[in-house]
Amino acid sequence: MIAKLMLTGSNAKCSEVRKNVRYHISFSSSTVGEAIAIQVLERQEEFIERARTITETNRAIAKNWAHNDSHVEWVPPSAGINAFPRIKKDNGVDLAAIFRRLVKQYKTFVVDASMMEHDPFHFRLGFDPTRRSFPRG
Repeated sequence: MIAKLMLTGSNAKCSEVRKNVRYHISFSSSTVGEAIAIQVLERQEEFIERARTITETNRAIAKNWAHNDSHVEWVPPSAGINAFPRIKKDNGVDLAAIFRRLVKQYKTFVVDASMMEHDPFHFRLGFDPTRRSFPRG
């Protein structure tokens, strides 16, 4: 699965990191981006249906994965594009090795959940908007 650890929290360090990340990914709008946005708005129902289909497909893949992986436990979401599964602590899983593999092999953005005052065995799983990369992850 493509996994992203949840970037939330209330401490000052976390808030500063979140602010800096948002600044770098949403600094300005471009003319090209605005033209694309207009096209999407004109065909919004088509895009919404496509996104809904991909999300439902990927949610089913994630549910199947979590159900069949003895290292993971979760409550599957009934809606939305994210889940918050947990790697079981008592099975000797090396979190650092998993995170390295996610970054190197799958080019996944990983943030240690302990930075957000969460148990480091939890992670945010986003149901990637593309059909190709989600099943592979």
